[in-house]
Parts: sequence; structure tokens; C-alpha cells
Amino acid sequence: MGIASFFIVRASKGCSSKWHSHSFWEIVYNESAGGCIEFGDKKEKYKRGSVMVLRPNVPHLQICGGEGAHWCLGLSGYETEGFKEVIFKDKGRILSLLKNMARELKVKRVFYRAFMEADAAKIALILKRLTSGKQAVPEEDERIRKIKRTLDEKFDKNIDFGTLIGNVFLSKEYVRQVFKKEYGTTPLKYLIQKRIEKAKILLLENKLTIKEIAAICGFENEYYFSRLFKKVVSVSPKAYRNTSQ
Repeated sequence: MGIASFFIVRASKGCSSKWHSHSFWEIVYNESAGGCIEFGDKKEKYKRGSVMVLRPNVPHLQICGGEGAHWCLGLSGYETEGFKEVIFKDKGRILSLLKNMARELKVKRVFYRAFMEADAAKIALILKRLTSGKQAVPEEDERIRKIKRTLDEKFDKNIDFGTLIGNVFLSKEYVRQVFKKEYGTTPLKYLIQKRIEKAKILLLENKLTIKEIAAICGFENEYYFSRLFKKVVSVSPKAYRNTSQ
């Protein structure tokens, strides 16, 4: 394991690095309030606690969204084989190892370099485990899953898609495309289908009025519900109830 570089940048809100690249893999741990990074032809947003793994010789630029530290570790050598370019949320393990390295570098007790190399090797192993096979979960994909979880848990509530998507710092079109790729439909159609399926169950119970079912399932009113139900199911709610008895 080779430590090519190791330093901490104290960032302020709105500050930006220059376009640059490295001959080694760079791991950046973000302790600031988030920001944006451009690398190659990609542009991604990140949050506090995000770890960015950047491949060698790829120009990148970072724009800070708030004050805080950015821990930068450059790695080279055989231990980096299998690394992948990715952004993910760290649960504190990598930050702990980086802080250990900083303490060793500051005090410089006997064998401090060996201890730093050992912590760097642990970080490399963590990264390879996270980015191997299906275990790798890029941050943007996790945010798509968060949207789906919200739709699953709160489909019967009044959901503002603008607010929902804005909370995960992704564009509407990006969310639409990735969601459809992952789940075979758009977020809006997924929400409608969840509500319709719930309405079908309630209609079969034959205890509630169409108006009550519409309200329970999150629809604005019974007229909008009836029109949408017929569009999806091909029959009206009343006809569905009657033919299912």
C-alpha cells in the first residue's frame, strides 16, 4: 500500500477548487454541509459524511456548499486494484481511520509511518468490499431508494413530488429515468398504482363509499379518483365493486 498524499482542506461556503487530476486514486471524505463535484463528464451532489472515490488521471473540480473539513487521501499500489469510482455515505468507520492517520502524522512517534500505512490498507479493504458486486450502492441510487420508500410508506398521504425530489438534491428528469430503470415505471405511475391497489382492496370490502375510499387512498376527490381508476383498471370503481361480488 502506498500513501501518495494525505492532507485536510478547511473549506468555506461557495469555495471551489481548480480543475485538477492525480496520478493516483483519491479518497475524499466530506465533513462540510455538502456541495457538488464535477469529474470527467459527470456532475454529482454530495452531503456531509459522503466519501468520494476518484480514479487516477480524471480531471475534477469540487464546489463546497458549506464550512467544514475535507479529508483527502491518495492511494497507489496493488491494494487499489478493484477500486471503482463511486460516491457513498460512510457510517464513520473511514473517518475514524483518517483521524487515526492524522494523529500519527502529527505526533510522529516511532513507526508512525507503518501505523498510517496499516490504516490506509484498512480503508482500501473497506472500499473494495463496498464496491464489489451488488454491495456497491452509489449515493444517488440510495436517494432513489429513499424516494421509493417514501412512496411505499406514505402513498396515502398528500405527496408533493417537487419537495420530495428536492430533498434528495437530484433533478426531476434524473429521478424519473433512474427510477424507471430500477422499478420499471416512473415515480408518479408507481404512486398511482399503489393507491389503486389499495382502493381495489377497499372496494371489495364493500363497506365504504367511493368518496371515503378516494380520501383514504390519497386522492384529491372522488371524481379524480374515479376517472383515474377507470383509466388504469378499465372499469369504474362502482363497476369493479359490482363485478367482483
